[in-house]
Amino acid sequence: MSEVAELAEVQIIRDAAGSPQYAVLPYCVYERLLGSCEKTHVPHTIVDKMLDGASSARAWREQLGLSTAEVANRMNISQEAYAQLELSERLGPASRRKISRALGLEIEQIL
Repeated sequence: MSEVAELAEVQIIRDAAGSPQYAVLPYCVYERLLGSCEKTHVPHTIVDKMLDGASSARAWREQLGLSTAEVANRMNISQEAYAQLELSERLGPASRRKISRALGLEIEQIL
């Protein structure tokens, strides 16, 4: 089934006022959506820490119970260098990739 045909099969359920309330979609579309979410899942606890001001790298490190020294060692850099990465407002792609590998995450999980 083509993606266009699958989308045509989506049913919208509306409330009494006509506002959309639910979307019913083919199971194969649901499975595809669920599969794409699994790789980039960010738990609520991580989001909470980020909303409290922690960087995503710090939030994940703390969630995994790792010290800055342990992560730095996994990345073959100094603890001070890793601490600076955690404080960065914006990480570059190479830094995100290295941190995600050190933490055992997908790169998309390090924001």
